[in-house]
Amino acid sequence: MGCPMKFSTSGGMGAALMKDLDNAKNIMKALVDRFGHKMSVSCKIRVLGSFEETLNFVLTMQNFAKVHFISIHPRTSAEKSTVPARWYITKQIIESGKVHIPVLGTGDMLSPSDILKFLRFTGADGVLVARGAIHNPNIFK
Repeated sequence: MGCPMKFSTSGGMGAALMKDLDNAKNIMKALVDRFGHKMSVSCKIRVLGSFEETLNFVLTMQNFAKVHFISIHPRTSAEKSTVPARWYITKQIIESGKVHIPVLGTGDMLSPSDILKFLRFTGADGVLVARGAIHNPNIFK
């Protein structure tokens, strides 16, 4: 649910799915119900218009859909990657004390030091690396 690209959102998929919480939660619940005993089921999200909306989305994925973990890209869909990732949003979600599944983060991790800085700052359980790996495949060395 994190992809902001038109090819994805024009069909109601990707980040567009986040605008329809009922549909998103039912899709994720169906995936967990069908495959969750065989493998981990997770979702990657972007932030919504407010912290409260974003936290509610995360909690719905946790409490209703029962996803095993969630990845948060702390930019809105419209922002794509044009503004710095707001890592503090991921930190606030973790520090809310309401999320009891692993939280991974993504956004602006272009080097191993960025990854360590993110993990120390947010207390997240892990990261997803996208552009950082495209620009520097040795990031994982």
